[in-house]
Amino acid sequence: MSWPLTIRIFIMMKLVAFLILGFVLQTSADVKAQHITLHVQGKTLRDVMKQIQVQQGYSFFFRGDRIAQTRVSVHVEHVNLEEAMAAILADEQLEWALKDGIIVIKPKATTKRPGSAPPAAELQQREITGRVADAQGTPLSGVTVSVKGGNSVTTTDAQGNFRLTLPQGNLTLVFSNVGFESQEVDVSNQRSVQVTLTNSVSDLDEVVVVGYGTQRKANLSGAVEMVDGERLADRPIGNVSQALQGISPGLNVFTNNSGGQPDATMNFNIRGMGNPLVLVDGLPVDINLVNPEDIASISVIKDASSAAIYGANAPYGVILITTKKGQFSEGKPRFNYNNTLSMGAPTRLPHPVNSLDFSTYLNAATVNAGSAPLFSDEVIERIKQYMQDPTSIPAVGPDPLDPSKWAKRENANGNTNWYDEILKPWALRQKHDLSMNGGGQHFNYYVSLGLFDHRGQMRYANEGYKRYNIDAKISATITDWMRINFLTKFSNSDIDYPNDGYGLDRSVMWHDFPRRFPTDPVRYPNGTWSEMSRFQVFEDGGREKHVTNDFWTKIEAEFEPIKGWLIKGDYGWNNKASTSSLHRAKVDAVGPDGTLYTHFDTTPLNSLTKTYARNNYWNANIYSSYETRVSDHNFKLLVGHQREFGRFEDLSGYRDNLLTDYVPAILLATGSTRLYDHMNEWATMGTFARLNYDYRDKYLLEFNGRYQGSSRFDEASRFGFFPSVSVAYRLSEENYWAPLKQTVNEFKLRASYGSLGNHNVANFLYLPVMPVNPQVSWVAGNTPVIGINAPGIVSSALTWETISTTNVGFDAGLMNNRILVTFDLFKREISDMIGTPNPLPATLGTGVPQENNAAQKNTGWELSVTYKGKIQEDFHYDLTVGLTDYKTVITRWNNPNRVLSQNYEGRVLGEIWGYHSNGLFQSDEEIASAPDQSRFFGVWKPGDVRYEDVDGNGEIGPGLNTVDNSGDLRIIGNSNPRYLYSLNLGMNYKRFDFNMFWTGVGKRDVDFSGGGDWLFWGHADNVWGTSVFEQHMDYYRADNPDGYWPNPYISAETHKNRQTSTRYLQNAAYARLKNLSLGYTLPAQLTNRLSISQTRIFFNAENLLTFSGIERFLDPEGTDGNFGRGKVYPIQKTLSLGLNINF
Repeated sequence: MSWPLTIRIFIMMKLVAFLILGFVLQTSADVKAQHITLHVQGKTLRDVMKQIQVQQGYSFFFRGDRIAQTRVSVHVEHVNLEEAMAAILADEQLEWALKDGIIVIKPKATTKRPGSAPPAAELQQREITGRVADAQGTPLSGVTVSVKGGNSVTTTDAQGNFRLTLPQGNLTLVFSNVGFESQEVDVSNQRSVQVTLTNSVSDLDEVVVVGYGTQRKANLSGAVEMVDGERLADRPIGNVSQALQGISPGLNVFTNNSGGQPDATMNFNIRGMGNPLVLVDGLPVDINLVNPEDIASISVIKDASSAAIYGANAPYGVILITTKKGQFSEGKPRFNYNNTLSMGAPTRLPHPVNSLDFSTYLNAATVNAGSAPLFSDEVIERIKQYMQDPTSIPAVGPDPLDPSKWAKRENANGNTNWYDEILKPWALRQKHDLSMNGGGQHFNYYVSLGLFDHRGQMRYANEGYKRYNIDAKISATITDWMRINFLTKFSNSDIDYPNDGYGLDRSVMWHDFPRRFPTDPVRYPNGTWSEMSRFQVFEDGGREKHVTNDFWTKIEAEFEPIKGWLIKGDYGWNNKASTSSLHRAKVDAVGPDGTLYTHFDTTPLNSLTKTYARNNYWNANIYSSYETRVSDHNFKLLVGHQREFGRFEDLSGYRDNLLTDYVPAILLATGSTRLYDHMNEWATMGTFARLNYDYRDKYLLEFNGRYQGSSRFDEASRFGFFPSVSVAYRLSEENYWAPLKQTVNEFKLRASYGSLGNHNVANFLYLPVMPVNPQVSWVAGNTPVIGINAPGIVSSALTWETISTTNVGFDAGLMNNRILVTFDLFKREISDMIGTPNPLPATLGTGVPQENNAAQKNTGWELSVTYKGKIQEDFHYDLTVGLTDYKTVITRWNNPNRVLSQNYEGRVLGEIWGYHSNGLFQSDEEIASAPDQSRFFGVWKPGDVRYEDVDGNGEIGPGLNTVDNSGDLRIIGNSNPRYLYSLNLGMNYKRFDFNMFWTGVGKRDVDFSGGGDWLFWGHADNVWGTSVFEQHMDYYRADNPDGYWPNPYISAETHKNRQTSTRYLQNAAYARLKNLSLGYTLPAQLTNRLSISQTRIFFNAENLLTFSGIERFLDPEGTDGNFGRGKVYPIQKTLSLGLNINF
């Protein structure tokens, strides 16, 4: 980051802090905001007042036994409290008053006879005190405390305490608060009470965040699910993508090639395909740079009807993340500190064999391949001696062919478990989060600071990931009709790793580690690092560093010229700057005689590569909504316009032959120089609209549409219109549903259809590009020639991929919403997909242009069931189960012969074609009578794999390798996950809380027949790819004819046994205890003395248990890898202790 930008960010942060401090010191909180909207028909007065409490924060009290059950109908929009209450009580003999933030409703006063005396009970008073908390022991402020059938009323303070003066006699207090079940307590003989309120399970007025607004959950007609940010709290995770797993059916989250490394991210999709649009407070912030502790809620928009308002930006769904904001606090700031300290260890690790078993195995593999044993008898004897007494003999001696160097691994006799040497048993990580929020009459604010520090698992190299987050929000009511919101987000992330020695991505290390021979020692007899350990390269071979500064800011203005008409405008801006450096230092090994020679894993020329990159982005929206009601018909119209622009540029420089590795700088290098730079930019614009209609909250209709253009397409096909429609029918609001109301109190049918474009493709595919090569090896007149190649052919007709989605489902609430059920069926079809182009003659001399000539279909279903209950008053629990399944089928592809190695019409994505296996050959006679398998290799032996002759032609083979002529190949599995499920169990008992969260996959197959998949098999076709684990010793040999693994061969012959087959297809289905937490909230009597409102300590465990049928040396979530399956940074299980303080 340049200094001017740093200074600008610093000044802006200072300004934000100054504004917040000024408002905190000046804010008072006597009056609530003056905007109330109600549309109710025949609801009880208690239900109506709950809506006012949600919108404005007022508590309420009914002075009379049956007032709360009075049924009223009212339709008002954006009115103040006085106007709302006048409309509510217009036809009732009731009156109201506001006292100390409590709305008191009572019968209209009657004239009292002069001279009448007060009752005798009123002449004798007593005082009662108490405290109100939730099930976790958290103090509840603003709880209404009233006398049943009486006039006395008060509310609890910030610590949940109350004080009330009552007449003598038998009395009952009623405690009520929004979101909690009311509770009555007999206080006839008490002067102090402790009350615990439980969460209400019958409130259907939850507000869900949707595109450009919010909607009541009961009125949603699309497939949208909102998750409370508390689900993410306290987990020892580094980014939000890791927290998304299992929170909503259909939101599928998978480990990628980064595995469990400190800066690991996750891949995720909605309903099985594509990448969803992720917006954080309306901005496309990198989800991996967001602090999970700042999140208030996550809305998962799954169908096109709800996503259509975002047009071509959201063809595969939307994830809307809303971060926390300031709350009313009577002008006093509230603080929260959260700390988690964690230790992580690999969930599953291979157990390598000892050196004797290893040498036995490799000798068998080389002899089977027709070569001499790799380890001589003399070396094996030394191995035995060393294993019996490591002090009796050196682990390695000088190389017989070059005594100035150490012997190679086949001549060494050590006994090293490289996994124990490479990985620490536990790696530390820590999280610290501090937030402040508050507000008053016209202003609220939220500010948070976060630190996440994750140290790596490697023992001999200091590696890690560190991130700092700053989040600030300010909201100010300027007038009754104008409101201003401002937010800023800043993150600084720092990745620091050792140079891997190869100059490739880090996953190459997990390709390299397993293939170390156990005979190699960690250190040579002279105390220096051994070459094969590569630890010297990690410690002294240079560093790879990446620093990213991501700054976002957004200002939003909201106007309400007249009641019901809102106008909003916002502008968001982002500057993301990153610097990367790769220093490859020269490392020398020390020979037996002290001779220095270049380490085999490094280059003689040290070098430095530096890259500077910058992303600039801006986004502007202006939109307006109008809401009105005509009799029982409610209408809401939203219309808006959006523009966005993005620009990326980077500059990279390389130079080798550094003068010193102690000060790596390009200026201090004398070797060759290479420079690279890139630049691209893009823009979109779109006009969007949404119309909502409902009749008596029963019949719901929604239209969405967006007309959008993208610079990524040619002018002739740059714009597209993307509409959607959804309908819903709340049967439970019909009169005929009354007999079922006691059992099924809520039932809603939903259906939707929408069509979206996809502009998430490469820039300017419609323009011909002439590749430039400035380093052509031609010289003309002592001047290097710059080479320019002919452009390829492009298609000006290339246009949007169109994604159409159909969704039908229902939502049900049973037993007063103690059981909630949501079910959806969906179909997503992609037409005009960019696929394989039609071939052109090779004489064309250039590439074939891409075409919109493919299509695919994705179908599936989702189910979510929640049950909430309690056992007596102190024990509460809830259980949520989610289950989803989907599959994707190619419906059009340019593959007329339906060749199996390509997509073809009718293909289910992920399907695995392979051979059925009949076990291993046991004798030469069996081989002689078996079908011909010579297609794979000419010679077969007992212990080799026997394949089944499915087509009965006497030969094993793939036929023409087409669907119509596949020989003995059949579909034997599918690599895509099926039946993804989650289970979340929460329990609360007094001040204890417990949560258990499971995730899993019901069906998934993994094929390890790829050339780089030797980790699974124990060896490659050469000695440089060998990893023999304990399981691999169960291979076929004379004394183990029933072995699982076939004959090992250190040659190309090994591939004959590695054809994709049913015998070695792995079942990667699994169930994993993803998270377990146990917390305890300290008694308020202890914390109040320190002016602390709540203190909670907790234990947390991540990835604690795993059940899977896959081989034990593999993690079912870590089966990918850039250099072969399973070669990823180990995924960790994590144990944590944490502390949460509110004050």
